[in-house]
Amino acid sequence: MEDPLSLLLFIAPPLLLIYKYQNDVPLTYESPLDFWHGVQLSECSTTREANNKRCAAYQKKAATTPAYLKGPRCSRRMLLKRRKDELDAIYQYPRLGKSHRTVVAMVDSETRDLLIKLRRQILAPLFLHDSLSTQGNWCPSCNIIPGEDLHITVAVPWWWHSLQPNHEEISREMGGRLRQTVMLGMHHPFQCEVDRIVLLGGRVLVALFRTCSERGNVTDRSSTNVDAFVRLRRELVRCFTEQSSDGRRQPLTHGSVNNLPSLRRAPSIELKTPGMEEGDGFIHCTLARLPHTISAGDTSLEDVLTALDECNALCSGHRMEIDKLRFLHSEGRGGNSNPMYKPLYDEYIEFPKSEAVKIGGQTGQATIGAVRDITRASLKDSLFAEPPPLKRGNTDG
Repeated sequence: MEDPLSLLLFIAPPLLLIYKYQNDVPLTYESPLDFWHGVQLSECSTTREANNKRCAAYQKKAATTPAYLKGPRCSRRMLLKRRKDELDAIYQYPRLGKSHRTVVAMVDSETRDLLIKLRRQILAPLFLHDSLSTQGNWCPSCNIIPGEDLHITVAVPWWWHSLQPNHEEISREMGGRLRQTVMLGMHHPFQCEVDRIVLLGGRVLVALFRTCSERGNVTDRSSTNVDAFVRLRRELVRCFTEQSSDGRRQPLTHGSVNNLPSLRRAPSIELKTPGMEEGDGFIHCTLARLPHTISAGDTSLEDVLTALDECNALCSGHRMEIDKLRFLHSEGRGGNSNPMYKPLYDEYIEFPKSEAVKIGGQTGQATIGAVRDITRASLKDSLFAEPPPLKRGNTDG
């Protein structure tokens, strides 16, 4: 071993193994979701690709939930003033004479009952009260979305704009365009399932969904068919922003209707529709919003996060069918996340259904066209036993 050559031959193999390990095996952990963070969904994305992208985005959003909510740390008099200001901000749009239009898919009765039950269990540790002068945790009743109004936001054709004198005529034209897009695009009913419930930023409690489509004789979240929700959302956006090939369909945005000069940014429907700007296929149902002035001091979310994990074990995989859309024109009188309260325009648009028919001794599939339905359920639900009537802003619209 005193020979330098012998010493080199002795230590060379271990050094080569160390060099090879350091260059072949990553020294840091690589998440299986890292690849999907950079994927952008398109109309041709499969259900498997869309759901993997959604789950990666959902996991990232869930990681932003803090362990506690920081309070304003002010006197009771100042806290009461800030709560009044926050409540006024919730109803600012009716006072300003503004309105917006949205396309939603209503949650079915079974899913609604499940989400209401889990919402109560998740928020129970906070002991919320809707009185402005409460010394405990405050939450206005309008921030707890009523059960009959729980919905999934599909698209937002018009964001908040001043109420037009011919608003009903515009809404009817937009409703007709939606019906035409649903029918010509052959958007049949499809299923989606609850992925998880998260508290975004520690403030907004939402149920997140993924889609299911046919694979063989079953519906599956890893199907290789085109994702139904991504295709539906993108075609609805395109029907308002793009001109048809024959020129008969012109853009129907706020700028085009009011002959405004073209903006350098994208239309609001592309910016405000969930999952469009980020390209992550975001599907959500807002359950509640916690105010910024929930308490004067810091509010711990430890018990809420524990209840959240337990409720996710119960609801993950629960499925519902989306077979119709609901088009609404609202002034925001129901709060930030409830366009169903006293809408100016309300229309249901059913999806065309594919049914088996027998003609001439042969069995085939026939599509039943989309129809209109203006009916509305009258259900009641609230996190509070007897929610007091709220003072809502007035508008000359």
